[in-house]
Amino acid sequence: LVKAIVNRNIANGSNVDTVAEALRRRCGSFCSADDVIIFKAQEQLKKASEVGANSDMGRKLLNDSLKLFSQVAGALSFENLHSAAEQFSKLQFYAGAISLALLVAHESDRGLRALAWVNDFKPADDSRIPLYNFRKECYDLIHEILMAVDAATSSEPEMIDGRLTLAATKRNEAHRVVNESTDELFQSDLYEWYLQQGWIDMLLSVDSNFILQFLTKSARDGLERADLLWRYHALRDQFYEAASVQLELAKSDFSIPLAKRIEYLGRAKANASAQSPGIGRQARQVLLYEVTELLDVANIQDEILSRLRVDSRCSDEQRPELVKRLDGQIINLTEVSCCTSIPDTTTNKP
Repeated sequence: LVKAIVNRNIANGSNVDTVAEALRRRCGSFCSADDVIIFKAQEQLKKASEVGANSDMGRKLLNDSLKLFSQVAGALSFENLHSAAEQFSKLQFYAGAISLALLVAHESDRGLRALAWVNDFKPADDSRIPLYNFRKECYDLIHEILMAVDAATSSEPEMIDGRLTLAATKRNEAHRVVNESTDELFQSDLYEWYLQQGWIDMLLSVDSNFILQFLTKSARDGLERADLLWRYHALRDQFYEAASVQLELAKSDFSIPLAKRIEYLGRAKANASAQSPGIGRQARQVLLYEVTELLDVANIQDEILSRLRVDSRCSDEQRPELVKRLDGQIINLTEVSCCTSIPDTTTNKP
């Protein structure tokens, strides 16, 4: 009720200090020092909207408001954060809105217990869940801000007369704050969001200390995620690392047909043959030898599979089982030779 009264007085043009002083005199227990700072931050924000956010005074007021909000980030409720971020976004102060949301998320969980909960595979009925949920609300708010900045600037030109436009500058500032964040949980959540939106190119273009860690960890979750890892390395001319991932995919337990495994090995052979920064010739030769050996076996297996599909000696009952055995993981030559022993149903001879 007290906060509603203050907000109404601010909206009507009253001075925060005057209102706060009256509240402290009459009901001090209901108006803390943090509340006063929040009210002042809201007042600066309101003044910025009145003078125009793109004016020198408007920018100063926006930055002053952000500084005040930042001072009490640990005491901000999500409702206060959402209201402030929404107003910042309307005034195209996207970088400020994102910075504030990240700071509030950090201050709510300085011990990083939410990250520990995620790393513990999210156990149920855990005391850390509320901390994670609050952080997730802050991260989702940042997603909304990113959508807003992209929607507001997508139709604007990038450059005019060789200089970045104001819209492009604001967009770049917002994404810079995001990319430079050291919040590991936020970065992981952001990359997952990129994947949900189908923004693969944006994900692979990220330069962050956390992106490789995220891709390496999520590569265990499925083939599509694993493909992103070798593509990430290839885009950065890290051919040795890309070849290593492709080799592991060719040997993996994922449900991959033989032809696809051979394709991975072919790519790995080309990548292992290329020079990679920081990788010596001997290391590349060892990897290339392993890839070539496995590719030779895979090609033999593929040739047998092709013949098996049309071999008249193989009964309709036998063929599906043999095809299933061959059209998957690459098996050793001994097992491959066993698959070539097809009973001749006409003579009862192998």
